[in-house]
Amino acid sequence: MTQKKTIEKKLNIRIINIAMILLAVIFAFVFNYAISDVYHGYQNMKETSEEIIDVERKSLQLKGVSSEQTEQARNFVMNHDMKYAEKYFEQYDSAENRISMIQSLYDAVSNFIAQSHLRMALTNSYKLDEHELYAFLLAYEAYGVDKNDYPKKLSSMHLDEKYAKLTKEEKLQAARDLLFSDEYQNHLASVNENIDVAISELCNIVESEAENDLSVMENAINRQRFTTVASLIMIVAAVAVIWYTLMRPLARNTEHIKNKEHLEPVGLSEMQMLASAYNDMYDNVVADRQKLSYEATHDELTGLYNRKAYDLFMKSNTEQICFMLVDIDDFKKINDNYGHDIGDKVLKRLANVLNHSFRNEDKAYRIGGDEMVVILKNLKAENKQIVIDKVNAMFEVLAKPEGDTPAISISVGVSFSDDKDSTGNLYKDSDLALYAAKNSGKSALVFYEKGMDNNG
Repeated sequence: MTQKKTIEKKLNIRIINIAMILLAVIFAFVFNYAISDVYHGYQNMKETSEEIIDVERKSLQLKGVSSEQTEQARNFVMNHDMKYAEKYFEQYDSAENRISMIQSLYDAVSNFIAQSHLRMALTNSYKLDEHELYAFLLAYEAYGVDKNDYPKKLSSMHLDEKYAKLTKEEKLQAARDLLFSDEYQNHLASVNENIDVAISELCNIVESEAENDLSVMENAINRQRFTTVASLIMIVAAVAVIWYTLMRPLARNTEHIKNKEHLEPVGLSEMQMLASAYNDMYDNVVADRQKLSYEATHDELTGLYNRKAYDLFMKSNTEQICFMLVDIDDFKKINDNYGHDIGDKVLKRLANVLNHSFRNEDKAYRIGGDEMVVILKNLKAENKQIVIDKVNAMFEVLAKPEGDTPAISISVGVSFSDDKDSTGNLYKDSDLALYAAKNSGKSALVFYEKGMDNNG
């Protein structure tokens, strides 16, 4: 085999040194043209892939900003913590607010369908801003904030007469009603739905362009094969060399492309460069899509499945499950006493404990703040002891400090889908059980029982 490769190398040298200068120039021109053609195709596919990533990144960023504005407004009217108001209006006055980002995306696209949905998202975003600003105004009035300290946007607003006559508590309740009303939720859902549709339309367009670019690359490779065959007819002495170094790799790698596989880095150096460029591009596209898929379904801080993944599972699940709702006791005090960095480490530690405490088929989700859900598949109410043993083991682990992370306790509420007393809403059942666990002194495990929903 080594001797054969040596002979091929000698033949290549003899072709380069002995063959007619004209044929050598023609070969160089043909190969350089083909490689340049493929390289441009690769660059186009790379740019197309980056467009897909950028569009989906903007979608995630936009929905994140929208959600953040909502949470800041709700946290302020619920907790009277001015930091939420300051963050809200700082973001509101910046270029990175809900409306500005949708408008920016709208101005950047030319597709009619995408523009139509972004326009609807923009209309609903203005409705959200109206609710939020009026809720802030009600809360500022209720909390007795000095008008000189009002944000610029609020200073020019005035309460309607019917709201101005309300008591402090009534104003606060009115503010909360604005931010938790069905109308507000509908506007919020409409914003997210229209953004998703617009982004989906843009991705479809870009993906279509990517398919065209791939077709161009395949055509370029086929053209290179055709010109090589023509050259083989003219240069009979070079048939064997060309077949081993060019035709065979081209034929095999064309099949790899059709089968969406890696190309083999064999043959002439130009072919190896083409295979390497294609393989790099292929790996980058696959990796980027896997990363996007992971980020879309996983919580960035803890690595657990996120709320989106939780909602998808609960909508599609038909199996028997045990639903476990987990909440860190006094998590706010941990943040206040140790700082948010330690608070984040506490969340990560709990996530790690949850991941290592259950079977591979069981899934842990972070659905908000320090609230986490564990879904144990194919576990019935008669298997409560299994849950008790696992949760007690977690209690013991978490009760011990780890590094600079303090000891913590958790409260756990559990319900089963086969429980004859279930209300049919596992989250509600587990939340009632969790409430009972908190009231029992925390660091407790409580299973849902009939009548809990009547005990407040």
